[in-house]
Amino acid sequence: DLTLTYDVQWPLHVLFTADVMAEYNKIFMCLLKLSRCQIALQTAWSISTRSGYKFDADLLNLRSNVAYLIDQLQYYLHVDVLETNYTVLLTEIKETKDFEAIRRAHNKFLGEIQAWSFLSDESDKTVSQLIDLVIILGFQTAIKFTSMADSESKGASVKKLSSNYEHVVLIMVALLESSAARQHNSLMNQLLLRVDYNGFFSNKRNQKKERLRKAALSSKVVNQPPS
Repeated sequence: DLTLTYDVQWPLHVLFTADVMAEYNKIFMCLLKLSRCQIALQTAWSISTRSGYKFDADLLNLRSNVAYLIDQLQYYLHVDVLETNYTVLLTEIKETKDFEAIRRAHNKFLGEIQAWSFLSDESDKTVSQLIDLVIILGFQTAIKFTSMADSESKGASVKKLSSNYEHVVLIMVALLESSAARQHNSLMNQLLLRVDYNGFFSNKRNQKKERLRKAALSSKVVNQPPS
């Protein structure tokens, strides 16, 4: 596994302890996985445009959908979480000459990043697991562009991947909506906006719930004993 190392010079060793560097490594590995998946999907697009092979439209659509979500997760982590909190940290450091105040600001910075990257012990592990599943789906989608499977099996597999992707995203949107409503946090709302900016997935989930409700009512009417 790749790890992030830093040759800490005095007096920064007081800030960047072994435990702190371990936490930075968790963040680094999360960003690395997303970046590798993003590159794999971009490479798949390059293959589809240069190989001369006519790829299945469903596969191209799946690649586009997964790539969009990976891009939004990347932007959320790099801009909404890292850059925003880093700006706050720099401001707090510039406004003080007290070392303990700097240490507290850094600890707060690291804690905020962990929390909103869903990597802290208090974070919702389900969201983190769903992000990992999206990354896996991204790699599986990218592999399809270089696989030599016959078109029939490829089509069946693509349908399964598409179904899995939709299932994962619907669960993710539901969790984010619930967390945003419960915590009233702007960052959670920002991630929800990036993932479901036009309400496509939330509307789709509501339509599915409505179909299930109507089906349950119909079943109840059918099974009702005659009066």
